[in-house]
Amino acid sequence: MWKKTRDLIFALLIVLILPEIGSRVANALSPMFSQIDRDGVYVWVTIHHLVQLLAALILMMILKPRLGYWGFNLGNWIETWGYLKSFLVNLLIFVTAGHVLLYLFSPPPQFPYPLTTENVAANLLFKLLLSGTSEEPLFRGLVMTILLGSWSEQTKLLGIKISWAGIWATVFFILAHVGIQFFPFSITYIDPLQLVQAAVLGVFYAVVFERTRSLAGSMIAHNASNVVFTSAGLIWVWLTG
Repeated sequence: MWKKTRDLIFALLIVLILPEIGSRVANALSPMFSQIDRDGVYVWVTIHHLVQLLAALILMMILKPRLGYWGFNLGNWIETWGYLKSFLVNLLIFVTAGHVLLYLFSPPPQFPYPLTTENVAANLLFKLLLSGTSEEPLFRGLVMTILLGSWSEQTKLLGIKISWAGIWATVFFILAHVGIQFFPFSITYIDPLQLVQAAVLGVFYAVVFERTRSLAGSMIAHNASNVVFTSAGLIWVWLTG
């Protein structure tokens, strides 16, 4: 029991500290680029995710200096590609059907920045190249690999076999999509629909990583899902004029 508690606390500290390092560096450096990114769309988040990824890689090398151990490998690529094909087809069907219904019964989404060509292109490029590329090594590569040493017991979640390591990683992933201020404690941002998406996708990313022990599948799926969701929202806004 002690090993489980120790590993869980260690994983929690990782998901609290590494993003915070990224935030502090981004806060310090992003003002230097205010003339480039006038609307604050992409510079801050790009710096944050790059620093977060670098911090995760450094920690991996300290704990076990072999990146393949943490999921940076193309092992089981055929199996990974099978999961990806199924995921992408179902994602496109789900997003298309969902946005048709939303288009008929809901107002269009509100983007927190002007939809200029530069802002849209930069945001989509960030999501395509960096969103999952930074977050998957943290939540699946580091957290799940650490927790699989003591939380490897399998359970079923909606009929899907997943380890408790995967469930904990998904819980941390969901909480990462909630704006939390600790001193004093308050919740500054929460989007129920986004949390549902994070839960469903987080389970998929965890299962794929656990079955293949490669980050390739979860990274590609994560980047693709962010691009697809954002693109669908942009198309919706464009259609409504």
